[in-house]
Amino acid sequence: TRKFFEANGKVVLGRKHIISGYFKKDAWGPYDFHRQFNVTFPEQFKVDYSILLDQRRDELRSTKVGIRALYRSADENSPDDEFLMGTNDYIFQTVFYFTYMF
Repeated sequence: TRKFFEANGKVVLGRKHIISGYFKKDAWGPYDFHRQFNVTFPEQFKVDYSILLDQRRDELRSTKVGIRALYRSADENSPDDEFLMGTNDYIFQTVFYFTYMF
């Protein structure tokens, strides 16, 4: 049994702007093999901002554009290709995305 902490949040402004994110402490990574091989990260932060571009105002069925930032700190329990024997302390990723729904 692994003890970890997780906090999630989402704010929708005017049914058009969506801000979401999470903080995880001592949790597994996002993929199923992270849990299977007990690959963990000391801290994980994600912040996502998106804007809905059509009139449906439905987050799951609307075309949207957004930006996402992800930060993960690394230690000896993190993937070897990301920790690199202590050379890397963290991973930072920024993604700009466009999702077209019809």
